[in-house]
Amino acid sequence: MITKLVIENLGPIERVEVPLGRFTVLVGPNDSGKSTILRALKLLSYIGGAKPIGTSQNDSPFPNDLDFPSLVNRRSPSSSLRLVASGQCARPGANPFKFVYDVELGVSRLSLEIFGESLMVDDQELIPRNAQVIKLMHNTQDAAQLRIRAIPLLPQLLDDGRIDDRQQVCAALAGASFAPLPSTLALPWKGETDATQIDEDGKGLASIVDQVLRSTKRAPRDEIERQLHAFAPFVESLGTRRSGSGTEIVFGIAGDHELPAKRVSNGVLLALAFLALRHTNMRRFFVEEPENGIHPRAMGEVVKVLRATALLPGGQVVATTHSPLLLNFVEAAEALVVTRDEKHGVRVTPMLETAWFKERSEDFDLGELWYNVGERELVVDSKSSEVPSAP
Repeated sequence: MITKLVIENLGPIERVEVPLGRFTVLVGPNDSGKSTILRALKLLSYIGGAKPIGTSQNDSPFPNDLDFPSLVNRRSPSSSLRLVASGQCARPGANPFKFVYDVELGVSRLSLEIFGESLMVDDQELIPRNAQVIKLMHNTQDAAQLRIRAIPLLPQLLDDGRIDDRQQVCAALAGASFAPLPSTLALPWKGETDATQIDEDGKGLASIVDQVLRSTKRAPRDEIERQLHAFAPFVESLGTRRSGSGTEIVFGIAGDHELPAKRVSNGVLLALAFLALRHTNMRRFFVEEPENGIHPRAMGEVVKVLRATALLPGGQVVATTHSPLLLNFVEAAEALVVTRDEKHGVRVTPMLETAWFKERSEDFDLGELWYNVGERELVVDSKSSEVPSAP
């Protein structure tokens, strides 16, 4: 997994170090840089991951109409940005190894190019910093699409028989953004996506559920039904059925009747989507505001499900939130406070290292602490003032 990400000159970020655990939650004001951190992880996955970011389409980290120069921090005189991922990977039958993957990207009006790329494994240079310029993406105005023009060096090595530590690094970098839309989650699956993948907007949920329910192993089916019942007590069973429109999800409701996915609440569909993540072929997810559409009393279940997904072998989940209720169920060691101001730019501070945390954590749950004290008071340069009092 990635344990530290250094971002330079991306969006509002001049330079920031982001420590990451198995399960990490980013909190902070609007426009503080949380989404930019997720975008950096998505871009890193797109460049260094073994395959495009967990969707069946030729997805890119950016919208098709993106103005490439807008990626670079406006204060920077440089036209390039840099991502450095440090982490640790399992080595079958041996001790884990540490890696550092470093990539510099050049940006012009219509293209994004790799200026340099290197990989260190246990202090050994497996990929030397290459001087070759690789055109990664080009915004073709005629098709208004971002298309890959060349493959970065790291994933290329997987195709020439050199399957070793580099494969593990690619897996550690690969991840999928997940921002499900209820209207998409309710759609039948028509075979248009990989049956083991779910798209960023939730397309393909019916396929994942169908696989779980048709598995010869009873435990996964029992588990997903039990967990869904914890979210929605009136849901007693889960099923799929095939029709002319494809494979669709059906819910067994108390009172011995069934409802198709398009007739259940948005919250039930969102809960099922989070439960389905662990059954896809991806293990790393970048989730923006998972509280959206979820009842406040179910926030604890959302955190529990995401954390369980992160703790799977090879798993990692990075999420953002604006919900104090959700944050109440997050461990302090899992939370990072993201702030932005004119003097310091974007900063990332572990919640455990914020001012007043030790003093106030005995009075507040984590979400209450963040809400009542506020980011500006939590993230200060010194504790020269009084401890903020409880309102």
